[in-house]
Amino acid sequence: MTILAIIDTKEADAVVNPRDQKLEVIKQRCLHAAQVKYICIYPPQLPRYRELREQILGPPDVVSSG
Repeated sequence: MTILAIIDTKEADAVVNPRDQKLEVIKQRCLHAAQVKYICIYPPQLPRYRELREQILGPPDVVSSG
């Protein structure tokens, strides 16, 4: 198995303290270094399945079957 992406849900208007902001930056840098996509979505605006799939795998014409 291979991890393709990390999907995080957050409240759009949540107040984030400076310590949490620093931890968020570290998390994103580590995931980027590991070549794992990081996607943050906000619950009231959840993307449709196809939109989320495209964010993870790219456009359908690029996705190879197999």
